[in-house]
Amino acid sequence: MTRVKIVVDSALDIPNAALTEYGVVQVPVLVHWQGKEYKDKVDMAPDQMFKKFAEVPELPTTSQPASGEFARVYKHLLQGADVILSFHIAASLSGTYNSAVAGAEIVKNPAIQVFDTNSVSMGGGLQALTAAKTLAAGGTWQEALASAEKVEERVMIHLVLDTLSNVLKGGRTRLEATLAHY
Repeated sequence: MTRVKIVVDSALDIPNAALTEYGVVQVPVLVHWQGKEYKDKVDMAPDQMFKKFAEVPELPTTSQPASGEFARVYKHLLQGADVILSFHIAASLSGTYNSAVAGAEIVKNPAIQVFDTNSVSMGGGLQALTAAKTLAAGGTWQEALASAEKVEERVMIHLVLDTLSNVLKGGRTRLEATLAHY
């Protein structure tokens, strides 16, 4: 029987309980704020982070994990796995996917399969969890991947924001003049 491990980045927002239940390994995205670097969901819980960010005008920035971090995780997991399925935030939104690919190239093992979820947050997280559930039910890694691809075809992410203040602070929109009173 082929032993399979699933790797994700923290931008897929998979709940800790699900990570634990299915043995999914999460590599944290890096958050830079007020001169310090934090590992997403490791050094500070998301609710703590959002509360702190609301208190000051400066927004954090993020960066992908280094390729060496992915290589370290992959090498460690290959000690007990035959195949690694590694799911990541959309390459069009982050360098994380490319960093994971570079990490796999460092390890030089074709058993590492790196996937661009073409999504963000739980859109990609659902792909990884569906693959994990397929494996838990006795499916092969190929069946797990096929189930994840079906999810990718069907999931669309819609966001509803409590406030536009962080969008405005982050420069992601040009509505400043119209929404300045918010």
